[in-house]
Amino acid sequence: MSELTKSGVEFHSLADNQLAQWHEAGGHHRLKWDISKTSLAGSMDVFANLEEAAGTMGRHHVHDTGFPSAGARMASANPVLLIGSWVG
Repeated sequence: MSELTKSGVEFHSLADNQLAQWHEAGGHHRLKWDISKTSLAGSMDVFANLEEAAGTMGRHHVHDTGFPSAGARMASANPVLLIGSWVG
């Protein structure tokens, strides 16, 4: 993220109420995503396992000295709006 910041990219972190609105509008909890989940993972049980694994901290850590709050933001899994794209 520090390299992006050096290049002039500006980051915006959503407030809790903003994040809740986006989650409600298009979050993966919505039933309309179930077909995609089973198509990608094979079953809802496998998707649930993948979802759990995605929330698990791994052994590796990337330290970005140019953007001190990045570690906390990434650890909490809050999405960051990056020039119109979602980055987790």
